[in-house]
Amino acid sequence: MQLLRAALLLACMAPGAVPAAAPQFRPDLATLASVPRVEPPAEAVRKALGEPVKGEPYQYAVAVDVDLAPAQGRWQALGAQRSWRLRLRSPGALSLSLQLEQPFLPDNATLWIYDPAAGLTHGPFDAGQVGPSGLWTPPVAGDELVIEVRAPAGDTAGLTLGKARAFHGFRDWKAQTVPAKAGPCNIDVTCPQALSWTADAGAVARISIGNAFLCSGQLLNNVRQDKRRLFITANHCGVGESSGPPESVVFYFNYVGACGDGITQPVPAPTFQGSQRLAHDVQSDFTLLLITDPAPLPVGAYFAGWDATGVAATSGAAIHHPNGDEKKIAFFNTLLTHDTIDVGTGCAVAAWEVQWASGTTEAGSSGGGLWDASHRLVGVLSGGLASCANPTGSDYFARLDRGWTAGAAAAGQLKAHLDPDDTCVAIVPGLDSAAPSPGAVAPTGANQLCQGPRSTCSGESGGGGAPDTAALALLLVAAAVRRRLQHHQQHARDRHG
Repeated sequence: MQLLRAALLLACMAPGAVPAAAPQFRPDLATLASVPRVEPPAEAVRKALGEPVKGEPYQYAVAVDVDLAPAQGRWQALGAQRSWRLRLRSPGALSLSLQLEQPFLPDNATLWIYDPAAGLTHGPFDAGQVGPSGLWTPPVAGDELVIEVRAPAGDTAGLTLGKARAFHGFRDWKAQTVPAKAGPCNIDVTCPQALSWTADAGAVARISIGNAFLCSGQLLNNVRQDKRRLFITANHCGVGESSGPPESVVFYFNYVGACGDGITQPVPAPTFQGSQRLAHDVQSDFTLLLITDPAPLPVGAYFAGWDATGVAATSGAAIHHPNGDEKKIAFFNTLLTHDTIDVGTGCAVAAWEVQWASGTTEAGSSGGGLWDASHRLVGVLSGGLASCANPTGSDYFARLDRGWTAGAAAAGQLKAHLDPDDTCVAIVPGLDSAAPSPGAVAPTGANQLCQGPRSTCSGESGGGGAPDTAALALLLVAAAVRRRLQHHQQHARDRHG
């Protein structure tokens, strides 16, 4: 059990859909000094070994058990309501977040999370947002957060927060303007050379999984062009597997900075929280999510166009979040070629090999898209050796055409969700989220593909939705052991994260 718990602590998190802080909530910062504070044992905070590498999700936090029993905090009168507060501090943390495994919130009660300066407030959470894996809160910057529950004075009985885990951020959760972590050859999407890609960049988001891992990904248009919130990232990012359940995914759109200033701005508030895994496949290294948060799409949001016919592009771009930094772009101008890459699953990923004319990708870029010159997505990043220090190294993007009908079931392929009416249309343009829907893309013959290759790794595709608790625990144990071994074998690695 201790090993299972340790593995779960290393990787699990899943927020429910949480709207932005309601205007009626005003934290009482003046009396925070009188609120009790708890700290997890220092020895329980374990940092991951080694540096982040491509081929794995970028880990930024580790989890520890904490006691958040109601008796630890303090109730106080607040007009017609009562407020319960508790401070949690993990010294040295760059960010803090929570998983409450089995909380009970009284009727009409809401829960809020904020930093002591109330620079970033998350909530309200209520009983309706407690999912199968509990209630998840997104990170606040710094080494302390405040938990506050507010309820009508007569509805405060029975409050419990259940088993709790705090996620101690140890890497790159930027609370203020700081020097960029991403390599200096990266190109901001706000630079002049990226001007023609501004719309496409609006599809790309940095995502946090399990309150501990970062990847990249993008919104996708579909044949119906109905603005369904479909989002694609890399399967090896571990959504619904080793990194955390789909409801844990937090989406950060519009995280951009000034061109070439070498400075990274603070991480913004989440755009969306929570998702459902619709499909995934190992050999084509994709995971397709449905964003379940009903919050409005942000200004500039874009549904990426795509081409699943498998035609090799001669030029194009990749857009991503290297090292979790602001959105960057890289360009290629040579013919894409077929190759494979192993991202540690034992199942070689069918990929496009690309060499960059300018820019690069890094750890944290996994799942970021590869576009052809017609501004259509053709792959998502699996791994490679390219970096600012190795500009001639190749990168490898899992091919969209290999994911099109990778599995026989809908849970193992893209077509069933991108083309739900079975028109076989496999080339779709991008769509501005603010524009009226133009209606379904018409089949022409030239834009159709009814059946692509099947994945050949037995048992590796399909299985939409979160795994059961026992299966997830075993996956997390295996992932924790594998990550330790991989960090010690980094010299032999050729993968992205």
